[in-house]
Amino acid sequence: MLAGLLVAILMFFSGNETVMLNPEMGKSIKKTVQDKERKQQIDQVLKEIKQDQKLFIKETQKPSLKELENLNLDYNSSRESFESLLNTYYTELEELQNKYLDNELKIRSLTKEDEWTRIMDLAVQKPDKEKDMNEIRKQADHMHANLQKAVESNITDTASLDKARLLLDEYESRSVKIAEQLLHTTYNQHEAIRSYDASRSGFESLRSEILATRKEYMSFVVDMRFQLKDLTPEANWKNVARAINKNLEKAG
Repeated sequence: MLAGLLVAILMFFSGNETVMLNPEMGKSIKKTVQDKERKQQIDQVLKEIKQDQKLFIKETQKPSLKELENLNLDYNSSRESFESLLNTYYTELEELQNKYLDNELKIRSLTKEDEWTRIMDLAVQKPDKEKDMNEIRKQADHMHANLQKAVESNITDTASLDKARLLLDEYESRSVKIAEQLLHTTYNQHEAIRSYDASRSGFESLRSEILATRKEYMSFVVDMRFQLKDLTPEANWKNVARAINKNLEKAG
């Protein structure tokens, strides 16, 4: 469960995950729900969830990430182009998450309270928060080092390089802070879904918080991109942009 959770935390540009996609979920349902008709209905809903995710990755996530990377490589891209792309992406992501929520609640309605408790106990493990944060810090250090190497090699003016170093330190610090915030909210979401009586509004609130955190992170990355661009000679920009793109690929 740790690996799946970390993917959920680090994929700031994605968010196309749901606890129902956890492979352990299907296994725990098979072990717990004995009624054949209800089990078949749940299996059908799980298939719909997987299909929704597959379609989103193909038609939205991958094309959006590719377009974002191309915008980043273009020295003359406008901030408005980034904002338009990300606004469209997050609108479609929100629609996907609403579908997930509909199906999560549908699956819960097809179980009895004791079955749901058993399914959650089997499929959703308690997190090791310290271990998760250590992993996030390790990822952040790696992404920071990748970008710093590109900056050190391509920004030639000493004053500009000093400003870029400060900017990258802020990037690492903000990345860890936002990841920690997202981790905390995800823990709350996983805890909430355990409850058989949890309301839709409670889930919507947590989902909105997670989405807002992702938007905050990407807004910060776009701001950093334009500041780094202004500090980098135009002839060298693509080298720095490729390092940013590599981090975006790792994060989403």
